[in-house]
Amino acid sequence: MAIAFAITWSFCGLYWLTRSGVEAAPGLFVRAGNIAAVWGPSIAGFVMAWIAGGRSNAISLLARVWRSPGHWVWVALALAIPLTLQLSGAIAGELVTAYSFTKAIPQTFAAFLFGAFVSLISGPLGEELGWRGFALEKGAEAYGPLTVTLIIGAAWSLWHLPAFIVPGLQNIIFPIGISFWEFSGFTMFGAVIMSWLTFRARGALAPAIIFHFCSLMVVMMVDQTPPLTLSLITLVLYALAACVVIWREPDLGYQRYLDEIKSA
Repeated sequence: MAIAFAITWSFCGLYWLTRSGVEAAPGLFVRAGNIAAVWGPSIAGFVMAWIAGGRSNAISLLARVWRSPGHWVWVALALAIPLTLQLSGAIAGELVTAYSFTKAIPQTFAAFLFGAFVSLISGPLGEELGWRGFALEKGAEAYGPLTVTLIIGAAWSLWHLPAFIVPGLQNIIFPIGISFWEFSGFTMFGAVIMSWLTFRARGALAPAIIFHFCSLMVVMMVDQTPPLTLSLITLVLYALAACVVIWREPDLGYQRYLDEIKSA
């Protein structure tokens, strides 16, 4: 985790120094640097996997991105859960405070595809080799699945802190207006669901990547300042979903994962 923080926070610090007092929109070079920054966790996971077990172990970690999840239902749930929770939160929030999803309507289909591609190669692919890849599996062995999930959730939240304190950076990454504490709630509860999906999918990372991608795309669709009703109602739904997962499987499916790995 220290490597992930070092890589990402170094880029964020460089952005802070070079963009101080600059009001113009960031150019291609700055945006490319931000994409490189979000790859800190995956780079760290790859490096740690290599240190722990050599090149074959690092390649094995990469292979988990396209490993079969065992059953299509885990991919379907990775799509359905974040979209259902956030759409339900949006509908409920609209009843209290009006807002819009006008940013969800791209000027062209090509613009939509480009935005989706950038979102995929930044957060989901740039983070999940580290969080749900190396850290979750190794941490579960040492601390247990639920404990390490909460640790990862807290680290995941803190890792994003520069996006909330570096001037101008939040405008590139998240809608302006969502607080660090609201965001931390989403990462903590989301971490529980994503750990469960990863273990139930036999360690395949596709469900976690898809869940992360869907969550990110919906957030990016909301207008620049999402109202408190949207954030809090959706957060409550995420909390309820995480509680259901823990209630149904307190070990988040970890024992099933171990049994399937042994029998494979």
